[in-house]
Amino acid sequence: MIEFGQYTYIGEAWVAVIKKIMQLGREVKEGSECYKELKGVIFCISCVENHENTDMILNKYGDSQIIQWMKDNFELVQSVKELHNANSYAARLYNYGGSKNQIQWIIDKINNKKNVRSATITTFEPLTDVGYIPCISLLDFDNNDDILDVYVYARALDFGGKAYANMLCIRDLLEKVASNTNCSMGNIHFICKSVHVYDYDYDKINRILEVN
Repeated sequence: MIEFGQYTYIGEAWVAVIKKIMQLGREVKEGSECYKELKGVIFCISCVENHENTDMILNKYGDSQIIQWMKDNFELVQSVKELHNANSYAARLYNYGGSKNQIQWIIDKINNKKNVRSATITTFEPLTDVGYIPCISLLDFDNNDDILDVYVYARALDFGGKAYANMLCIRDLLEKVASNTNCSMGNIHFICKSVHVYDYDYDKINRILEVN
C-alpha cells in the first residue's frame, strides 16, 4: 500500500497523487488504452473548513463542466448516457433497487445509535451492472464523539480526469449526513485499488505539475 497521509484540501491530495502516478506509475497498454497506474493507494482529506471556494488548486485547475457532470451524477436519479446508460450514483444512493434511500437509511441508523459500526452502503447493483461498474464502490460512515468520518473504497479513480470531482461529491455527501445527524464533518479516508492517468491527459497533467 502507498500511504499519502492527510491533506487539508482536495486539490492538495489530487496533486500529490497525480505527481506520484507520473513519477512511479507503471505503464499499461490494453487495446487502444494507455495509462500510468499505481495500485493500493490510501489518503485522507480533512473536511474542517474545506470548501470549494477556498481550494486554490481546484479553483485554478478544476474543470467546471466535469464538476457539474459529476454533481449531476450524484444528485439526479437517472441513467447516464456516457456510462452505457447505467444508473447514476444518485439512483444507487437514493433509490437503490428502485426503492431504498440508502442515505436516509444511514442518517436514521446514526441517529438511532451514535456509535453504530454498520453504517455502510454500496453503489454496486450486481444484477444489472454490466457495461459499467461504479468507481466509488463502498461508503462506510463512522461517528466518533459526534465527528463524522467516511471511509471510501474505490475500485479505480481517473486522476487525470474526474477524480477530484468524485472527491468533491463525497465531501458533499459527508456534509449532508453530518448535518442530519448533528455531527461535525470529520475526514474522508480514501482506499483506492487503482489510481491512474490516461495518456491523453499526460500533457495537461505535466503542465499542472510544473508549477505545483
